[in-house]
Amino acid sequence: MSAAESDDRYAHLVIVLNYGWRVIECRHGTQWILQHRNRTETVARHAWRGRSYCRTKKALLRCCDEHAGQIDPAARKILMALPDRINPERLKISHIEATS
Repeated sequence: MSAAESDDRYAHLVIVLNYGWRVIECRHGTQWILQHRNRTETVARHAWRGRSYCRTKKALLRCCDEHAGQIDPAARKILMALPDRINPERLKISHIEATS
């Protein structure tokens, strides 16, 4: 597993939506990131790039629908099963650490 959010083997993958799109949890657990695979003709290798950064399921679903194109039905079920907000406990801990 990789710690780099742009890597195919990133450890906090939520779901692959289709060949060119996926959703991950950011390394700090404070947001979901809708990512797209970049084009090989523009860079030396495939890498995942962030398109949208969401803290609520509602926003994530809207961004996926607007940008990702056809979403695999099994992936859609997983998206629908996500909590309404990304782990709020992590947000509280991050805020406490940032203000300490």
